[in-house]
Amino acid sequence: MRWARGAGSDRILDFQSGTDKFHLSGLGAGQMRYSVTAGIGTLAGDLDGDSTADFALLFTNGTALVSTDLTL
Repeated sequence: MRWARGAGSDRILDFQSGTDKFHLSGLGAGQMRYSVTAGIGTLAGDLDGDSTADFALLFTNGTALVSTDLTL
């Protein structure tokens, strides 16, 4: 999987749903949100429970995430 640092968010360039996985269990994320706007998916995580995203990953190749792509 290729990625690039972005302004405020990191970009995932070639994620393959069903093949690649994100292991986020060590973060202790209280809330995860996923949305798609104009073909770009955004996975945002709130680590401290204040309802504000503490990190965001942008998926720029148009691949939609499914729950099995994440280990929480």
